[in-house]
Amino acid sequence: MSAKRRPAEDVPPGRAALQRHVLEVQRTIRTCTGCGLCCTEPWNSMTILPREADRIVAHLRRLPAARRDALLERARRAVQRWRLRRARGLPHYTCGFLEPDMSCALPFDVKPVACLSFNPLTPDRCDQEPEWFARAGEEVEAEQRAAGGEARRRPIPVAVLDAWSRATRPGG
Repeated sequence: MSAKRRPAEDVPPGRAALQRHVLEVQRTIRTCTGCGLCCTEPWNSMTILPREADRIVAHLRRLPAARRDALLERARRAVQRWRLRRARGLPHYTCGFLEPDMSCALPFDVKPVACLSFNPLTPDRCDQEPEWFARAGEEVEAEQRAAGGEARRRPIPVAVLDAWSRATRPGG
C-alpha cells in the first residue's frame, strides 16, 4: 500500500489513529489480499460526505489528465451501471476506484474513513470495524458541519462526481 501522507498536523487525530490501526492490522494480521469483499457489489454499500469527496477530487486534480479522466469515467460507469443516482437506502455497487487487480486507485491518505475501517479481523475474515469508523467518521461529520453545505452521505462515485462538478465549474 502506498503510504504517501500529508503532514501530521493536517490529519485529524481520529483519522490518524485509524491510519495507524490499518498499518498495524496489515503488519500483525494480514494485508489486503484483493478478494474484493469490501469494494464489490455483493458487499459494498459505502457512502461518504462531500468533505471526503472533496479530498478525492483534490487528489484527482493532481493526477495526469489521462489517469484522472479514466478514473472519472469509471466513476460515471459505476453510477450508471448500479443506478446510484436513483438508489434509495444503501445501494450495493462495485466501486469505480477498484482497480482490475482488485487494489484501490486511491492512496492511503485519500481513502474515505469507511473504506479504511474495513479491515481483516482475522487471517480469514474482513469486516467493518464500527468503533474505528465512528471516531474518524465523527471528525468528518464535524468538518462537514463547519464547512456548511450539503451533509448528505452518498455512494462514493456519486459524491466524487458531484464534487468534481462543483470544483470544475466556473467560479468553483
